[in-house]
Amino acid sequence: MNDQLQEEARRKLIDEKVGLISQEDLIRWADEKLLELEEAPDFLVSISLREPLYHLRRLDLMKDRVVDGDCLGLAKRILQAYEAGNISFSEIEMIALNMTQILKDSEDSYIDFM
Repeated sequence: MNDQLQEEARRKLIDEKVGLISQEDLIRWADEKLLELEEAPDFLVSISLREPLYHLRRLDLMKDRVVDGDCLGLAKRILQAYEAGNISFSEIEMIALNMTQILKDSEDSYIDFM
């Protein structure tokens, strides 16, 4: 359960970093999870309080960089948000630009995402 929740948190952190969701949406998600779970993991508290995540495996996007698998998932979430009417076509361009900035130091992911 914790591993699944941690991966969901990673996706949310990536979404927030590229502008697919707002910081408020990320915090709201973490707060909702904290209320749902009897024993919530510490990383949810850290996300909710906007504490640094540099010590958390998979959640520190500087140490555990965005990779191809993250890009594929993000592309799917972008399309879902567009189809649901949550983002406009012009917002997709900004999100993609933000993502390419994150990926510019990685090897193959940058070209694949472009």
